[in-house]
Amino acid sequence: TQFLPSRHDIAWGRPVEFAFDLINQGVGHAGPFRVGFYAQQGAGTPVLLGRSSFDFLAAGNRIAPFLGETGVEPFKFRTRLPDQPFAGFDATRPVTFFAVADAFNQITESNETNNADRGLGFDTI
Repeated sequence: TQFLPSRHDIAWGRPVEFAFDLINQGVGHAGPFRVGFYAQQGAGTPVLLGRSSFDFLAAGNRIAPFLGETGVEPFKFRTRLPDQPFAGFDATRPVTFFAVADAFNQITESNETNNADRGLGFDTI
């Protein structure tokens, strides 16, 4: 999973768009499944911002082009953040955004550790 916010001035009460792509690295077809989009502060409990559903992803295929590939539009998830921080969030501390493929464990996988974007796509407000 690759995951990038559309802007780096993310703020409470404003719309935000995240671009992502997914690759089925396994040898079997996947589907149906959902991708969850989350906000988290520190080690706190992640808050589900929304989800996208997919019917099928063939082995070795990807749902959208790699981010940054010229001339091709990545898949996008759009939402609006609430006007105030989520319950338990501190408005003065950074918030991390991330995506998790098969977020609800609908698919039996040979590798369950590669479902979340673990670096490039993390951003904070």
